[in-house]
Amino acid sequence: MTPPASMRPGRIGARRTIALASLCALVALASPAVAADEQEPLTIRFGVASDIFFDVDAKDAQAALDVWVRQIGTDLKRPLRTSGHVLSDAEALTAAIGREALEVVGLPSLEYLRLRDRLPIVPALVGSPRSGPQDEHVLLVRRDAGISEVKALVGKGLIVQSGSVGVMAQAWLDILLAKHGAPPATRFFGSIKQASKASQAVLPLFFRQVHAAVVTQTSYATLVELNPQLGREIVSLAHSPKLLMTVMCFHRKADEEVRRVVIQSALALEHSAAGRQVLLLFKIARVIPFEPAYLEGVATLFRDHRALYGGSRRG
Repeated sequence: MTPPASMRPGRIGARRTIALASLCALVALASPAVAADEQEPLTIRFGVASDIFFDVDAKDAQAALDVWVRQIGTDLKRPLRTSGHVLSDAEALTAAIGREALEVVGLPSLEYLRLRDRLPIVPALVGSPRSGPQDEHVLLVRRDAGISEVKALVGKGLIVQSGSVGVMAQAWLDILLAKHGAPPATRFFGSIKQASKASQAVLPLFFRQVHAAVVTQTSYATLVELNPQLGREIVSLAHSPKLLMTVMCFHRKADEEVRRVVIQSALALEHSAAGRQVLLLFKIARVIPFEPAYLEGVATLFRDHRALYGGSRRG
């Protein structure tokens, strides 16, 4: 079957391509602050785990992070030394935190809960989609498949988004299946594949290459907006609770000026052209202050999964 024009990769990736082109132009214009005196430079080193990103290419994530760290010193009246690195995963980030090599860290919320008692970090900021700081996972099936309950998917093929999103999705599926008297996802489904983008999970379902897919509600809503036929032929079989996907933290030894400068810059991203391009490539609408209540859904997921299976699962 040939996909409709609106569903071809060029159309789906058009927004990202335009955003990246705009961002590259802004990178050329962005420049670090020039020292107005001979003060000791303020050092701010960022590190984010690559698995906090979904529907975001690693190069795009690094480019967006580069623009942000260059912007931070724009209004700072002292020398500033910044760096930003997208690290391979939460384990690499943990090692860097242990070496005191970072002042600001971004990691999956599930990893934060797992590591918070062992790492000297304090949550401060979260990225928020348009719908709010938390998102849901949705279990999707084709409308014409005749599947009306989760247990009917036993032995079937599943695709989930990769990275921390996929880890959280499988933890949720394990709990959902347990409520139906079924084994965990890795034993229940015939196969589980991972996709780096939501479209790579949903389109195989649309073309009947798998029986089910799990993506975030925000990602799925974006795909349906671009391709309304998806919404007509695919239905949601189950929704997860609202979950915070990522959190940005400060190292406990980061000084107050570092915290002030980073928070001020992050909250202002939505008010500048370069900042909006950064947010677009990060697939969020804005950055907002962290509130402990945002973690309640993930904490419940973490606690319930540990009670059932002894901790978070990675597939």
